[in-house]
Order: sequence, then structure tokens, then C-alpha cells
Amino acid sequence: MHISNFVSFPNRALLFFSSALMLFGLTVSSAQNGVEISIVKKSDKPKTESVHSYTLEIKNTSNRPATYTLRAQNVNCENSPVGQSNLAVSLLDATKASPTNQVRLDAGQTKQVILQTSRSADTRLNTFSCVEIFAENEGNRSQQASVVMRQMVPDPNTFE
Repeated sequence: MHISNFVSFPNRALLFFSSALMLFGLTVSSAQNGVEISIVKKSDKPKTESVHSYTLEIKNTSNRPATYTLRAQNVNCENSPVGQSNLAVSLLDATKASPTNQVRLDAGQTKQVILQTSRSADTRLNTFSCVEIFAENEGNRSQQASVVMRQMVPDPNTFE
């Protein structure tokens, strides 16, 4: 594919950038913080769907039980070649049955939760969305971790 194709066919460029630049998880903190968070499964829906679910894994790496507060928020997509959109985000239990913002873990225990993103009818298309998910120990605020999920938001009418 020649570089001129990226100028002539922006949706192909988005597809390329989606494949080449999409980051589905990057653990920002280390085990020394007592908690790790990572994205272990990306959405299996087509990119043109309005709702996507990602499986997150939170691990208590300390030697004590802990309760972690979870939150997700839209953040700036660094180096986005095509702009940015904010999506509605929610955290759900592993069964997707109910919202969750806390996880209690014994020492060394791991638990999965679901990050669900959805775009509204007025969401800017042909952009990226970045969401940062945080896990913070309620009893020791210095024990925290976060991970950034980057998702393409294509126009379903023109996406190839």
C-alpha cells in the first residue's frame, strides 16, 4: 500500500492506524504498588458496533487482603492521528449483571471485571477514544495502578 492511499482513502488509513496503533492494555504500575491491573481480553465485536466490552484483571500483589476502588475515565489520546472522542464508560462485574466500583481481594488473589464502552448517536466518528481505568487500595492510597485502553471509533456507514 502506498502512502498516497492513506490520503485518498481515509478509512483505510483508520484501519491501518487501528491495527498498528491500537493499544489494548499497558500496565502503568508495578507489583511494588501492591496492585496490578491489565486488559486480558479485548472486545470481540466488530469495530463498527456502538457497545464494546473489555475484560480487565485486577491482582492484589501485596501480602494482605485489600479492597480496591475502581474508576474509569476518558483521557487524552496521545499521538492520535485522527482526533479523539469521549465514550460513555462503565465498570461491571464479571457476569455483566451489575455495576461495580469496588473489588475485595485476598493477598495474591486476582479478579476480573468488565469495562463497557458505548458511543451515542452524536459521538464524533473516525476518531480514537482512550479510557484510563484505575484501581486504588482504599486502606493505602499509595497502592494504585492504572491501564489505558485505546479504541477506534469508526463511521459504520463508511468503514471498510
